[in-house]
Amino acid sequence: MRSDDTGDRGITRNATVVALAVAAVLLAGVAGVTLAASAPPSGDEILDDAEQRYDAADSVVGTAVVTVSNYTEARTYEVSFAATDDNESRVSVAGDNGTYVAGTNGSVGWVHDEATGLTRVYDESDAEASEEMEAKREAWAQNHSWDDTRETLYDWSEENATAERVDTETVAGTEAYVVEVTPADDTEGMVTVWVTTDDSTVVRQRLTGPNGTAIVDVTETTFNASVADSTFQPPGETAPSVGERVDSFDRLQDTTDATLPAVTDERFTFDQGSVVAYGGETAVVQRHTGATDLTVATTTSDRTLDAADAENATETTVAGTTVSVTETEQGVAVWWSEGDVRHGVIADLDRDAVVEIAAGLIEG
Repeated sequence: MRSDDTGDRGITRNATVVALAVAAVLLAGVAGVTLAASAPPSGDEILDDAEQRYDAADSVVGTAVVTVSNYTEARTYEVSFAATDDNESRVSVAGDNGTYVAGTNGSVGWVHDEATGLTRVYDESDAEASEEMEAKREAWAQNHSWDDTRETLYDWSEENATAERVDTETVAGTEAYVVEVTPADDTEGMVTVWVTTDDSTVVRQRLTGPNGTAIVDVTETTFNASVADSTFQPPGETAPSVGERVDSFDRLQDTTDATLPAVTDERFTFDQGSVVAYGGETAVVQRHTGATDLTVATTTSDRTLDAADAENATETTVAGTTVSVTETEQGVAVWWSEGDVRHGVIADLDRDAVVEIAAGLIEG
């Protein structure tokens, strides 16, 4: 029968992160069942064999396509994953709204947003930090999915669910058993798992609930592949937490892969910087002091920090770059784009003065 002992079952737990947990993050709710596979007819035996297949491997790497849908909308995500028996794992989820990468090397866990270049790292032995990181994962899921698919976290352990083999189907040219896992209580929903009959590999999962469905099509799985240790290390420089203040421009630059505009105007002095969240997006913000305060923002969002000011925006050319100039309650704001990144400068000065500051930032 399926075991609840997760002591040395690093592969099984991390493989669940790859498939069930990926779909669960995108649904911001549905959680995983310990997978197993094989050929005997009962659902429990099939899942037991698959569990042994994954537990016996030194590593599991692969790719999948996740489709999340509710009654009105469907979205598709490209997923890649890697997991080892040393409790290391990494999963990358790419969709229309960006790419989310999360991993653990057994000591620290991390979450990386490629759009901003920000990496959050936490000590896995710190329960409070782990809870905070889980909250950030859910916040990312909510902002990159939609509210209607948020569901109650399900418990699919053996005590709370039953497994039944219901069919045999062909998936991507391979024969697979179809196993339905149903909660024993009144929880709405079901997990359906497709496990190959010849080598007990999970090739598809479908998670259904009252507010949506997630289908995980595993397009490639490789067991015992050689995986570099760097795969599970946090990428790039670690960044301050959202809202944490830093006291140097260089430290602020370390929070993002984007090149931040450097204020060289001697009338202003760098005061502090931070990563701020707004409307489901993030921005790297510089605060400078002088005769008046100066704010410089960098973001991948197409929205300004003060969306209400968009009505009176006008366009002009500054230093060979098209900029948008807006009068806001905080002062005059000038925004411009550099590839997929947008920069803005805001100061309580007259229009020409702020445009001149923007020109200096654009010219570098």
